[in-house]
Amino acid sequence: EAYRELMTPDEVARYRRFRPPEKRHEFLVTRALVRWTLSCYDAVSPEAWRFEHGEYGKPRVAKQFEASQLQFNLSNTLGMVACLVSRRRDVGLDVENALRGTPVVEIAERQFAPSEVDALRSLPEKEQHERFFAYWTLKESLLKAFGVGLAFPLRNCAFLLDGDDDGEESSIRVAFDGDCALPSGQQPCADEWQFRRFFPTAEHRIATALHCAKGERVEVILRRTVPFVGPVPENP
Repeated sequence: EAYRELMTPDEVARYRRFRPPEKRHEFLVTRALVRWTLSCYDAVSPEAWRFEHGEYGKPRVAKQFEASQLQFNLSNTLGMVACLVSRRRDVGLDVENALRGTPVVEIAERQFAPSEVDALRSLPEKEQHERFFAYWTLKESLLKAFGVGLAFPLRNCAFLLDGDDDGEESSIRVAFDGDCALPSGQQPCADEWQFRRFFPTAEHRIATALHCAKGERVEVILRRTVPFVGPVPENP
């Protein structure tokens, strides 16, 4: 009930259009999470936030809140919603439920870069599933940070994971196809992106993408919370 009171009339209308109860609940918690989290970082009440969408649908705070310089991204899947917040930098986030049955090799052959397909095929079958979700979440987080969705094909970026997929940013690198460009015409630079992977539960996988200056390292802090119940971030 408290979460519903935070939403605008448009959000309430969208909420009511969801027929499966679990999807309705997921939408409700997602809206509460982003509003509560942003208010942890700026002196704006959760119900006061307003949002806009970029050309390809990426949400952002409305113009009247641009002075906060807050950037955020949202993702949800079965059993989890997530929100990534930063100041003055583009960020992207993806969370997936890795227990769902997925034909990983078939999807990879259609969507991934050749080097990723080769790396996936070289692994024992029991490890292919985990590597697939590593690639998928990283790619989704990057495209969401770009704010372009599938206007930038997944195969145009190739991830190289060193070591044993431990999620550390030092072990994750990306390369872009030499001819690829964003819809704006800008050529993405691999050295300006930092990635992390997290394993919050036995079934969920999270990847984050942050736009950084070359050589800059940015700490990403993962917190599990319930809006208005969990802890407020310290020194945000």
